[in-house]
Amino acid sequence: MAILNQIDLFSGLNPSDLEAIEAGVITRKYPKGAVIVTQEDESHSMYLILEGRLRVYRTHEDGKEVRLGTLNTGDYFGELSLLDTAPRSASVMAQQPSVLAMLSRDHVFKCIDQHPALARVLLASLANRFRVLTIWMSDLASLDVYGRVARFLLDHAYEEEGDLITEAMTQQEIAQHIGASREMVSRIFKELRAGGYISSRGRQTVIHQRLPDRW
Repeated sequence: MAILNQIDLFSGLNPSDLEAIEAGVITRKYPKGAVIVTQEDESHSMYLILEGRLRVYRTHEDGKEVRLGTLNTGDYFGELSLLDTAPRSASVMAQQPSVLAMLSRDHVFKCIDQHPALARVLLASLANRFRVLTIWMSDLASLDVYGRVARFLLDHAYEEEGDLITEAMTQQEIAQHIGASREMVSRIFKELRAGGYISSRGRQTVIHQRLPDRW
């Protein structure tokens, strides 16, 4: 399964260790709209995205959803289940038909028992992922509202037929995610459209040119 070679978590493994992990992979197909994992569910496996695009979100007690991000082919999630048995921290839904590879914690632990060097490589990969996330959060906290809007749009955009398009979301959802008012987000969108930087396609945003660093 060559896709494992393209996933950062396994990039430091030698061929024999990689083969041992691949032996326990279970591949599953999910239709658009399928919920792969649900927030607070028992955690016992991680997932590798072989094809497709997924939405990550949390649901608050009042029923409101907060979008956390989008995952695409080559990404992975649920890796914390390799370290503990805490419940899932978020839900993940397929935004289009998707193919995922599932790895159970029991299988990974069995591989580590047989190939002890695996533990060192996997821990290093996980540490690097958390380090990158910490830097990203620090950078986001230092931005003004426009900077957070621009960063959010770019982080949630993907290329489709030559255009850079965001997933479908409302301005209220964007405002909740970046900690700003909907009115401020609406004003920024209006000014970016007036400047020819973006346009709307339903609930999606099409980015036509590089967004300005400041506004």
